[in-house]
Amino acid sequence: MKIDLETAIHAPRDIGFDFETTGLIWFREKPLYLGLANDTFSGYINLQEYSNEILSLFFRDFIKSHRIILQNAKYDFHFLDKYIPLNTEKDVTFTDVMLLNQIIDENKSHKLERMTELWIGPEYLVNKKKVDEYKKLHKLKSFADIPEELLAARGEEDARNTFTIYNILRPKLEEKEIYKLEKKLLLVLLRMERKGALINRNYLLELRKELEQKCEVLSNKYPNLNLSSSHQTGKYLFDTLGITPNTFTPTGKPKTDVGALASIDHPVARDIVEYRTLIHTISTYIEGFLDRMDSNDYLHCNFKQMGARTGRMSCVGPNLQQLPRKDSNLGKLIKSAFIGDITTFDYSQMEAIIYAYDSNEPELIYAIEHDIDLYQHLAEHLYKLDKIDKEQRGRCKELFLGRIYGLGKTKFKIMSKGLDRKASSDFFSRLDIKFKSIENELQTKGYIETIMGRRRRLKLSEAYKGLNSRIQGSSADIIKTAMVNLPFEIQDKMFLQVHDELVFSGLNEEDKQIIKKTMCNFKPYKLKVDSGSGNNLWEAFLDKERK
Repeated sequence: MKIDLETAIHAPRDIGFDFETTGLIWFREKPLYLGLANDTFSGYINLQEYSNEILSLFFRDFIKSHRIILQNAKYDFHFLDKYIPLNTEKDVTFTDVMLLNQIIDENKSHKLERMTELWIGPEYLVNKKKVDEYKKLHKLKSFADIPEELLAARGEEDARNTFTIYNILRPKLEEKEIYKLEKKLLLVLLRMERKGALINRNYLLELRKELEQKCEVLSNKYPNLNLSSSHQTGKYLFDTLGITPNTFTPTGKPKTDVGALASIDHPVARDIVEYRTLIHTISTYIEGFLDRMDSNDYLHCNFKQMGARTGRMSCVGPNLQQLPRKDSNLGKLIKSAFIGDITTFDYSQMEAIIYAYDSNEPELIYAIEHDIDLYQHLAEHLYKLDKIDKEQRGRCKELFLGRIYGLGKTKFKIMSKGLDRKASSDFFSRLDIKFKSIENELQTKGYIETIMGRRRRLKLSEAYKGLNSRIQGSSADIIKTAMVNLPFEIQDKMFLQVHDELVFSGLNEEDKQIIKKTMCNFKPYKLKVDSGSGNNLWEAFLDKERK
């Protein structure tokens, strides 16, 4: 039912709230309708019938007098932000049922359609299905072309379903402190996405031209071969050239993906790998960045604050958490596109520190307390040598983290050759004891907990994931706590989070000291943070490595 602003302002205080918009990229799109609903009230506003000035006044008063219930609040807040600025919890009283659902059971889908099917029933998705069918039938790209009676009705339906799910989920929430943390973080991420990362557009365009030319050169070397085709390249490599494949699919066919071809020592295989890497770089990074940049050359991505079931964040549109490796030439090319007065802060050896305190592991705790490189000390202990080289340190690090994250027994046995038998046996036996305690905890409770009480629900057959989940989840708890505890004016300079790393622009020296102190302030853990600064993200990384 269509309502006016006067009717909407007198809606009940607790109300489901849902924007229907022209599209999903918030900085390019606009809101069309607002659905409002609860148990006793239902209606929608056609926002196109009012000026921005009138809507700004309406939303200012509405937000002050209502608790709004949303699904994926950050998305709606980007559109609400077009009328009134939202920065902290003081600006808006809200509940996000997506966060509730993820915390109550991280294994369930948090999409509104799936949540509605699960908690209420598929019969409550009538208007959603009508919109989907109309859009498909007419091959529409923009929601603006969908008739008001269809799209507005879906907004009203979404608001009603969101409110109903809220009433169902609210009594089930036990991890209240985690929910409070995630709510605070949501508004920090809102501002990070709003700020965006400054990109050198001309650099990207020149880089695209350069890489496309390299692709053309490679393609011209093989005029009768599509280098992107797995079938054609496989037939050429293994049938025509007679090269012996190194890896096979479960059905016995030679693998032709980049990883498999990279293991083949042959110039044609190397050319195919290079070509596909260049194509991937152009489409994923260069085109991906250009597609999400605004007119001022700021790149706006979407941070998913519980993108992994462990509680760890992820990033989409584009995925800035999977930028090329720091030590690769590709890493240099892409990271150089991020410009400005950039400073990056990275937790050093965080997984090992969490494991050390959680397991009371004497060798690692000794290294932490004496400010010694953990993996260097661990390698010296496991090899029983006074001096170890970079390769030995790297092997022990890979063994330790690999064992935590599920390294297979065969590979573990191969990699552990050369270690002192007793020292390595004692260390990894203690790690096995920790695995067993995690399994016992899972068997007793049905879940394992992070240091802040975040729960990870696993089947007994998945017990091997338990230690990984505790460490990753605890790592997420720590960095999220640091993010929300930073002063507001410093939060506003933060534009990127990558696992254990935070990236800022425009910091002064006092800001840098506050950030380090805040990031390390998580007792009883003795955390260490490395930092680096530069005129782009690559220079900041190099500066951090030099220190």
